[in-house]
Amino acid sequence: MTRKVKILIIIVTIILLVSIAGYFAYEQYKVSKTQSYLKTSADHQKTADNYLSQAYSYQNRNDYANAIIMLQKGADEIKIALLNDNEALPYASGVYREYLDNDISLLQAMSKLIEYKIYINQYNSNTLNPGQERANPSLMTTYINNLESEIAACKDKEKQIIAAHPNEFQFLK
Repeated sequence: MTRKVKILIIIVTIILLVSIAGYFAYEQYKVSKTQSYLKTSADHQKTADNYLSQAYSYQNRNDYANAIIMLQKGADEIKIALLNDNEALPYASGVYREYLDNDISLLQAMSKLIEYKIYINQYNSNTLNPGQERANPSLMTTYINNLESEIAACKDKEKQIIAAHPNEFQFLK
């Protein structure tokens, strides 16, 4: 082989190695970004769960004003979690995409459930806005039960995804 051919082979080899290294570096970057957004989302979900627990405690004591405040705080945390999930979408693939799709469904159902709960508490405390349509909370029972079932199913699926891929989700612990 001539010297030019050897140099050409070396250059092509270097280009291939740099390309492969770049690909793997970018893939790792995407995983890192996805995990970062998912961790932030999970933290906000935990905070929302705490607010919701407090809200239900107030609700059980017929303290509807404080229940509404806690529900609204929970709703705000759910919105932030949902924003983080949506930020992760462009970076997610594989099992992370599956997890995200499920988590977004979970958060949307939780958000809708909180809206119903806020309405019920406003109805019970007679603090509905003057022009707001009034519906008896007992009519919402079916919708609430469906949302609670959907939330439970999403949480079960989330547990299954994490159990099937424990190494990929260690960052959530």
